[in-house]
Amino acid sequence: MTAGKQVDLFDIEASASFALSRSAAIVGQRGDWPAVSRTTDPPTSHQGERDLNRSGRRLSQADQILERLREGHATNAELAEISLKYTSRISDLRARGIDVRVIRQDRSTGLTVYGLKVTP
Repeated sequence: MTAGKQVDLFDIEASASFALSRSAAIVGQRGDWPAVSRTTDPPTSHQGERDLNRSGRRLSQADQILERLREGHATNAELAEISLKYTSRISDLRARGIDVRVIRQDRSTGLTVYGLKVTP
């Protein structure tokens, strides 16, 4: 606690109560979620908003990478747009038993292409 400054517990409880009632109202609306990103936000914010699922929870970065790889091969630059620590997220996917493969790696340019193992 800062010397000379007194905190009123009523203010803290009132703020917490307001926050809970606000979140309950938002959750109750389900189909009428407020916009998560603004028009001035970067594309990654808009992607995050598109990745909201029905329960209102965002897909994890690992799941976003998995969805991208299901669309086809992806470069490390594309995956870095989803998660700067994309190699860790790929490790998370591999730990879940998903076979993510390095398709091509160019050490001179630093470009790596990832893909999912296709089973016949």
